[in-house]
Amino acid sequence: MSAYLYDERDVFIRGKNVILKALTEADVRDSGWYGWFNDEQTTHFLDHHYFPNTPESQMQFWKSLQTTPNKLQLGIIAGESERIIGVVSLNNISSFHRSAEISIVIGDSGHRGKNVGLETIALILKHGFLKLNLHRIWMGQDAGLHKWVNTLTNNLGFQKEGVLREAFYHHGLYNDVVLIAVLREDFISALNTNTEIASAIGYTPGTLEK
Repeated sequence: MSAYLYDERDVFIRGKNVILKALTEADVRDSGWYGWFNDEQTTHFLDHHYFPNTPESQMQFWKSLQTTPNKLQLGIIAGESERIIGVVSLNNISSFHRSAEISIVIGDSGHRGKNVGLETIALILKHGFLKLNLHRIWMGQDAGLHKWVNTLTNNLGFQKEGVLREAFYHHGLYNDVVLIAVLREDFISALNTNTEIASAIGYTPGTLEK
């Protein structure tokens, strides 16, 4: 893999420890992006790894993002990393319902469990609620990710809304999917009480009403 330094002009959202950038051809070509979906550990709780992923298919996916107006996908830069270590998305963005589905992949195992995911989700939620004027953002998570689900509900205002029983088949098993969602007012309330996360994403508690 050739080394490359991301272009500052591609930076879209900047947090304290995380940067979210526009995805470019260089990210497809020079980062580990396509390979994450071939890795069994990375995809253990993801709806991937049924067929091999290739640089060519990843390039096709990247090109499709340019013509998908209801999807926002950004690359994640963490700490001193010079290439993307993951991606985060707002999917199925609806201007009618003012809602979207959120998804995240931390492809670089060295950046898991270090609050990179939490700050990334907080940054994309801030953009979704305060820039895109969304009202509700939701996600479905494998029931095995209970610690991650608890992190989101305890820190960012997500609430558990239900369970899809045995809805996800992987590794020979049918797993439950936990549905969680956050409303704009609940997110703002969480930031007003969690000053550490608020500071990390550049929000001053108390500046917005619920």
